[in-house]
Amino acid sequence: MKISYNKGITLVALVITIVVLLILAGVSINLVLGENGLITQAQESKIKTKESTANELADLDRINTELAKYGNIQNVFEGGNWNETLGLCTPKLGTNMVGVYWSDGTKNEMGLYVASATSTNVEVTSEQPEFSWSEWYNYRAESEEKLDSKKSRWANAKSIIDGSYFVWIPRYEYKILSGEHTSTAGEIDVEFINLTTTTANKDGYKVHPAFTTNLQLGGWDKNISGVWIAKYEMSMEEKSNTEETWINRFPKLTLNITNISENVRMVSKPNRYPWTYINISNSFSNSKKYSELQKTGANSHLIKNSEWGAVVYLAHSKYGRNGNEVALNNYNDEENNTKLTGFSIGVTNSRKTNENKPENQYNGINGMKASTTGNLYGIYDFNGGDYEQIAMIYSNTGNNNQESLYNEIGYLFEKDNRLNKTPDSKDSTKYVTIYPINTETAEEDASIHVQYNEWSSMYGDAMYETSNNVPSSDGSWFLDHADHDGDTNTNEPVIIRGGYSDWYRNAGIFAFADYKGVGTADCRLSYNINL
Repeated sequence: MKISYNKGITLVALVITIVVLLILAGVSINLVLGENGLITQAQESKIKTKESTANELADLDRINTELAKYGNIQNVFEGGNWNETLGLCTPKLGTNMVGVYWSDGTKNEMGLYVASATSTNVEVTSEQPEFSWSEWYNYRAESEEKLDSKKSRWANAKSIIDGSYFVWIPRYEYKILSGEHTSTAGEIDVEFINLTTTTANKDGYKVHPAFTTNLQLGGWDKNISGVWIAKYEMSMEEKSNTEETWINRFPKLTLNITNISENVRMVSKPNRYPWTYINISNSFSNSKKYSELQKTGANSHLIKNSEWGAVVYLAHSKYGRNGNEVALNNYNDEENNTKLTGFSIGVTNSRKTNENKPENQYNGINGMKASTTGNLYGIYDFNGGDYEQIAMIYSNTGNNNQESLYNEIGYLFEKDNRLNKTPDSKDSTKYVTIYPINTETAEEDASIHVQYNEWSSMYGDAMYETSNNVPSSDGSWFLDHADHDGDTNTNEPVIIRGGYSDWYRNAGIFAFADYKGVGTADCRLSYNINL
């Protein structure tokens, strides 16, 4: 007979097991329900989140309440005047210009419309009962170090004549807090100032020269509250012969189109081929003629080095990317040798590509990283794309590619491409800046690196202040080019900025080099409204 035994645990083991379970339960309950338990922490986190959101909404309410006192809300946000509540000089719209913002139909925690890949541009002057002028722009300062929140929204405007886009850079003072005159990207602080502030408010700060009357530093003929900068590299559109439509053309040399007219126009638009194969003289003339043909009542012109720097410093500041690098426009159609405006795969050191996917276009998740704000509200194509020509003279030699610039400052050619006088910074105008030169070395060599040390007195232009290893492929902030090849010649007396897709890692918003003044370079329009 087989005997069966019941298997079990002893009473002592059972007691021990129960005690262990009680201890574990006590620890677990304490972790979850204790004074600093998970539930308590979650509740505190929820409360803080609600408080933060409530504070932001309260701030927005206070702003709207304050703005309501003005009666006409539009006048608060537009007009070119200093607004104490907004803390900046508001943008001034020219004739045939309207402000725009972007919306995908949803709103963020601040109650503002979200700008995303599915957004469409909305004119702020539209008759919309739900529209608030606070949707137009918000130059948001990011306080946390190196946080690239991409939430700052610079003011955008659009031409109702040709559909071009422009972005407002308000008057400001700045200070380079670290990295000055080195190749290491440092920190720049920007503080917006009113039109009557001509001397910086803070120690060590400088009023940015682009907004001043200092012509030698790239100023204007009067103090200005800001400047409109073309949102994209300029493109060429030609009117169709058969119907009233405008076509963006491949910028091939064989087109032999160099000047704007009633049938040819230059525009600032996304996803377009930039207008290349024109020399700097034509770029300069076309830029000045733009506002005349568009009837804007403004002073359009080829961007100056000071204005390039004004964009770059704002982009690098807490109001832009907060010290983070703007992504590269690396589009390059090798078959047609052309680029594409507003394009990027979203990184800073990418190889060239022609994959024009939706995510790489200006409103795609990658394309927006090439904006100075990291979203739809910034300026594109400052890193890569095509070189961009600058209205600047820095040599006593030149070439016919600069003819209109020389006419502007009253200089003439003599034999061997020598000028009839030595360039003098006192001859600078509001359209052309003449940089200091060493007359002895300039006779032998007009290259940037030879004249570079003469520019120590220049500031605000994102050149001498943000570089020191010249010539070098990585002598500027973010390892950008600083007169990259160091050629010794007198045949490249034109400054180009930003680099292009083939420069890869060394293209960037701080990059600069010399150039012949004709070829694949493009131009960028600046736009001062008469104030």
